[in-house]
Amino acid sequence: NQNRFRTEIEQLIQPLGPILAVQCVPNIRRETCAVFAGDLVAAHRAACEFAAKAYATPIVGQYDGLFLNAYPKDVDLLQSQGALVALKTLPRSPLREGGVAVLTTAASTGVGVHELFGPGGLSQRLPRPLREFQGRELWVFAPGLQSDNLRWYFPEEVQIGRAHV
Repeated sequence: NQNRFRTEIEQLIQPLGPILAVQCVPNIRRETCAVFAGDLVAAHRAACEFAAKAYATPIVGQYDGLFLNAYPKDVDLLQSQGALVALKTLPRSPLREGGVAVLTTAASTGVGVHELFGPGGLSQRLPRPLREFQGRELWVFAPGLQSDNLRWYFPEEVQIGRAHV
């Protein structure tokens, strides 16, 4: 597992002893299509492995544009950033140099609150350039947000767009 944050969480829970976990993997209709139960770490990893095989899309070549979203986890900007996580796991960017990625989000509840990483949180840090987008552009289409809202989580080079009526 190369996820440093996940590894830290696993180390933090070890002193608690055995924890029974039930992990459900949903399908596109939000119905449960797989269930994994047992040790917290083992069940989580098994569910992730299943989901990766079931939902991974092979990417061939590089593209001029990408449209990304985290539906149904797009009620706020913070959760919507989950759509960018998959790009970190790829061996190379699916977006060609000079290309544009658009993160779409309803963000119907606004920016969102994260007590640890959000504004005023113990682990809050200023937004850094996203290495996945070096030489590429990231736009955020979030009709309900103002540009200032974006700056809590994204660096200045990220552009925000709104619907024009």
